[in-house]
Amino acid sequence: MKEITNRKLLKISILSVSLLPIMAATAVAPILGSIGDTFINTNPTLIKMILTIPAIMTIPVSLLSGRLASILNKRYILIVGILFYWLGGFLPYFSNNIYTLLFYRAFLGVGVGLILPLSTSIIADFFDGDEREKMIGLSSAWNNIGGAIAVLLSGILGRLSWRYSFGTYLIAIFPLIMVIFILPEPKRIENNKKTIKSIMNKALITVFMKMLLFYMIFYVLPTNIALFLKSENLGSTNAAAFFIASTSFMSFVTGLYFSKIIIKLKNYSELSGWVAMFLGFLILSLSHSVIFLFIAVLVMGFAFAILFPLFLIDTTKYAPKYANAFALSIVGSFGLLGQFLSPIIVNAIGNIIGISSARFSFQFSAIACFIVIVPLYFSNIRYSLISK
Repeated sequence: MKEITNRKLLKISILSVSLLPIMAATAVAPILGSIGDTFINTNPTLIKMILTIPAIMTIPVSLLSGRLASILNKRYILIVGILFYWLGGFLPYFSNNIYTLLFYRAFLGVGVGLILPLSTSIIADFFDGDEREKMIGLSSAWNNIGGAIAVLLSGILGRLSWRYSFGTYLIAIFPLIMVIFILPEPKRIENNKKTIKSIMNKALITVFMKMLLFYMIFYVLPTNIALFLKSENLGSTNAAAFFIASTSFMSFVTGLYFSKIIIKLKNYSELSGWVAMFLGFLILSLSHSVIFLFIAVLVMGFAFAILFPLFLIDTTKYAPKYANAFALSIVGSFGLLGQFLSPIIVNAIGNIIGISSARFSFQFSAIACFIVIVPLYFSNIRYSLISK
């Protein structure tokens, strides 16, 4: 009984860390307008950087975290990361100018960078096989519910003052306590070949490219939904927050049943995720009502909950066990790079064609998904024939 209880506490301590990454950005999304009203003479680009600076900091620090995990205790890295996250998340409450606020947001990015690769790496350290897949699915679910809670809580607190919204980051106290008092240090697997070249293989590079493409396409949704609602007279900023939260909530629900879903879908799991994302963007591109928008974001939430953990599982599968944290830091960095490039590439293509509407962005994303689906479908058919 004690062993079962300890196992449950281990899972809770690991999953508590998964609450943090997505909410790092989503928590402040609903209050950017209010912050802009406070710092009234501030360049709008600096206001937008409140969202982008954490992501920019996360990429290099995530790679550093993956490397540090091979020489330092992962618990210590997580504790330092959560402390940075907590301080960088909450201290903007006291900011009297935009530059101080951005400095604290950079601290938050450092925290996310230290946490991100280890939040999945510790799952690979303690679990194998089907249990690992189930835990990665649950981790994705907790990640998304953290994002949904952050958006809703920030919106509620933001009605009082945008400063109160930064209190959302105090949630980090819970995982900090769990890591300090519950999470054990994983056993270290020594290996002398700790270079990037030593862990790379064709399958792993393919996963990195898939994650880049996946994030690049998926993040067309959150970067365009508010503009789409406004241009189509379908809702306000609060409505955009609701739709983003709905996507996260659907991802949470799907993540709870992730292991059962991929058992049913078998080799068609990844294909199903891309098809769902294609259908989501197709419905968005044709939508003229809130009902169809709601259906579309739910389908997109399902797609995210399938593809994201699948790519993490593949990373742990194809990377040497001693280099799991480093490989996960790389795949996470490719995802963040895709998130960063998403609006740049889609807007550039729209400018070349001469169409820059949010609806075009959804149409383009649907086409991009279809282009991915076709070769993936024939690859699955070929694999099925070979298996027979």
